[in-house]
Amino acid sequence: GWSMPDEREKFTLDEMIENFDIQRVSLGGPVFDVEKLRWLNGQWIREELSDEQFMARMQQWWFNQDDLKALVPHIKGRAEVFSDVAPMAQFMFSGMLNLKPEDFAHNKLDESQVKRVLQFALWKLEAQRHWSKDT
Repeated sequence: GWSMPDEREKFTLDEMIENFDIQRVSLGGPVFDVEKLRWLNGQWIREELSDEQFMARMQQWWFNQDDLKALVPHIKGRAEVFSDVAPMAQFMFSGMLNLKPEDFAHNKLDESQVKRVLQFALWKLEAQRHWSKDT
C-alpha cells in the first residue's frame, strides 16, 4: 500500500503524483476495503459535485439507454401509468427482487407444489453456465 505523507485519504491524482515516493510503498498484504471506498466515494459526491453535476451523473447511471432498452420489453406490456415502471424495474437497480408469498399464489397448485416448481426452476438456473436470450 501507499499513503500520502500527511495521511490524507482524499486527494487528487495530481497531488498523488506530486507526493509519490517509492520509499512510502509498503510490501505488506494489500487490502481492498470496499467500505472505505464507499465512504470515499460519498465524500467525493457530497464535496466535489454541484447539484447539476450530481443530476447529470444520476441520469447517466439511472437512465442508461442500454439498460432502458433491455427493460422496455419486460415492463411496457404491464405498465398502465409511468409510475408503475419504478416498482417493476427496481430489481435492476437494487439487485434484489421484492417478492412476497402472494406473488406465487396459483389457482391450480397448492403451496407445496409451488415450492417444488420454484426449487426445480432454481436448480435449472443455477446449472445454467451460459446466459443468453435463447438459453
